[in-house]
Amino acid sequence: ANIIIATPGRLADLFNQNRKLKLAACVKALEILVLDEADKLLDMGFEKTINTILGYLPKQRQTGLFSATQTKEMEDLIRAGMRNPVCIAVKQKGSCVQKTPTTLSNFYM
Repeated sequence: ANIIIATPGRLADLFNQNRKLKLAACVKALEILVLDEADKLLDMGFEKTINTILGYLPKQRQTGLFSATQTKEMEDLIRAGMRNPVCIAVKQKGSCVQKTPTTLSNFYM
């Protein structure tokens, strides 16, 4: 399956670098598009970015939108632009309080 996982801005940047990457030819058989930070699609001035992205993608595909914030505007976007949408919300049970760690170490290989 051909899958793209990206933020809207980064994906638009990749399409704008199209001549070097030949991305437009690669996405003709795209089956699944996953956009993180989907709430950014609602920002002012992002309409051009959305149109850039959608102009390259096939109409028949599955689309996943991920966002840390769920607003009414986001729900309106989903209702207007998706068929058979499913919303999954991750919540904690009860009143469990998570503590912020005092130190955190990240390692990359």
